[in-house]
Amino acid sequence: MSLNVVPPARAFPSSTSTRRNDEVYVIVGGRGQFLVDDECIDVEEGSTCASAGSANEPGETIRMPPLYFLCIQYRADSVIQGGTLDGQGVEGKPTWPN
Repeated sequence: MSLNVVPPARAFPSSTSTRRNDEVYVIVGGRGQFLVDDECIDVEEGSTCASAGSANEPGETIRMPPLYFLCIQYRADSVIQGGTLDGQGVEGKPTWPN
């Protein structure tokens, strides 16, 4: 996972793709556009979008910054096992500092 910022009046200089990972983008501030598979997607704080990382994909380009976003990469075609079922209760109550 990475936190990224595109400064005002800037854009990514080139398209990208990943070889083995897919990506999810979570917009945490600002507004702009992503270009994924030739589709222009308007995004703003609270938006999410995903990009499959195949080599045939043109990647993503961002315009109209400032734009702050998290990029979360994960292995393509993977399945996360457990999820909330992985958690387990702990005895006692939490002790919060004063």
